[in-house]
Amino acid sequence: MFTNLLDKIDFVRKIFINTLFIIFLLIFFLLLIITPFMSKTVNTQDSILLLDASTQMQESSPLSGSIGLSNFQIVETIELATKDDDISLILMDTSLMNLSATDAIEIGEALNNFKSKGKKVISYGDFYFQNQYLLASYSDEIILNPFGLVYLEGYKNYRFYLKEALNKIDVNINTFIAGDYKSAAEIFTNSSMSEDSKKESERFLTSLWEKWKFVVSNNRNTKLSINIQNYIDDIGNLISNSNKKGSNLATDFGLVDSIMNRSDMEEYIFSITNNKKEYFLNFYEYIQVNEPAASENKLALIDAKGEIIDGDFYDNELSSGHFSRLINRVKNGDYRGLLIRLNTPGGSGFASEIIRQEIIELKDSGIPVIISMADIATSGGYWISADANEIWASDFSLTGSIGVWTALPDFNEGLKNIGINYDGVSTTDFNPSLINGPDDNTKLLIQNVVNSAYEFFLEIVAEGRNMDKSFAKKIAEGKIWSSEEAKDLNLIDEIGSQRESLNRLAELSNLKEYSVELIEDDISIFDQIGYYFADFLPKSIENKIFSTVNLSVPSYLLTKNEAPFPVNMICLECLIN
Repeated sequence: MFTNLLDKIDFVRKIFINTLFIIFLLIFFLLLIITPFMSKTVNTQDSILLLDASTQMQESSPLSGSIGLSNFQIVETIELATKDDDISLILMDTSLMNLSATDAIEIGEALNNFKSKGKKVISYGDFYFQNQYLLASYSDEIILNPFGLVYLEGYKNYRFYLKEALNKIDVNINTFIAGDYKSAAEIFTNSSMSEDSKKESERFLTSLWEKWKFVVSNNRNTKLSINIQNYIDDIGNLISNSNKKGSNLATDFGLVDSIMNRSDMEEYIFSITNNKKEYFLNFYEYIQVNEPAASENKLALIDAKGEIIDGDFYDNELSSGHFSRLINRVKNGDYRGLLIRLNTPGGSGFASEIIRQEIIELKDSGIPVIISMADIATSGGYWISADANEIWASDFSLTGSIGVWTALPDFNEGLKNIGINYDGVSTTDFNPSLINGPDDNTKLLIQNVVNSAYEFFLEIVAEGRNMDKSFAKKIAEGKIWSSEEAKDLNLIDEIGSQRESLNRLAELSNLKEYSVELIEDDISIFDQIGYYFADFLPKSIENKIFSTVNLSVPSYLLTKNEAPFPVNMICLECLIN
């Protein structure tokens, strides 16, 4: 009887908890539905426009999708504010802003146009890291928190080298490379960076650093009282000898203009407007009420960043399945051209080829395609770029690294040392294994595949860029090029901003005016969950699930097979600090 009473109490408890949970879900989904229709009153006349980390595009989620503005949308917002008589001041709080050098200079050039209309830009930061300071240098005035610091490092390329550690655990890594300067596999075979790799890295890193110093010195030319290189190289001694905080030292050297905490900064900002402004208006809120009417002439923009990977990961714009869906949206939409904003060190050779074929198919349908390179578009990133109508890069872009490599481990000796043996029989003499490592026959096969992929890479570059294959090979070999070098070598067409490349795309599309639409994936939460788990399930189970729930998965994903070994087109040395 007592047991029956407990069972009834437990049943009522479960009913109560589940009811509350269902009510919570209903409220949650109701809020998701009505939130976009809840308008907020925005008074631009009494507002100071605010650009901060909350403005930027945040990590997408299955429920909310992408939140915030892409870098192009931030630039577009500044362009709108430049024409808006109600907006006379932009405050940038660069604290926590995630910026590449290319992001910074493109926003900065838009700010220069804003200032040319007699308007003002002020930056505030708790700390200024390198690209945050690059952006802040475009301001009329830079303010630093009293406990802050202008923290600059320059560009560097350091990696862990694993050879000695692998030797201690008796693991051997077999590497297969095509491209004399393709140095990614050195982390397995060397104890330190090779002299050739050091020389190459110093060449392109120095090019980037000289550009960075030139932009900042030019922007702060009447205020800087110290050479930036000297400031970085001797910052410890400078602070120690001065007996000052880093913020005071930054002010003395003209790196910043003043020191204020947040409350003092806000009071100062309002005072310079004669207290005519009463609010800080976020960029995202501003563009919601000031976005211009869309033109009938639409250009599509795909913001593609990250490592190029096989499969269909929703949160990676450069997974082959996800990117293919974005291209299909462009094909099936009313778009006159496509700009691909590319920021990738490369990745999977197979995924790169799938993406390249999608771009070719789109071009063949009569839609022009321009690649706009951000900081990095190397190796597999160049593979997918070569057949575009035109390739544009920024001043801070790195490209090239045309080469192929792969690596296979041999765990046999290491396993034997701990008493694990690997043995068996086979019907053939061909027995590739990650345990025993490749034999001579397998090594010949893998090196042949790598070499063939490299030759195909050279053919893609030669045909796409209209150059002799012999010249393509000369400038390939895994070498990394700055944007100026790449233009001289005909690897790119122009150096310019994303806006300039869009204007050129409009010319190719015969448009006098246009609007830009950011292409994002539009799939349900259930599809997203299905795509995510598809890459982890055995193929037989995956096919059964997809056929049962009728998800719209591309056919090639349902028939894919895992490659026996990866064909890597990734530039690890491009992932600079």
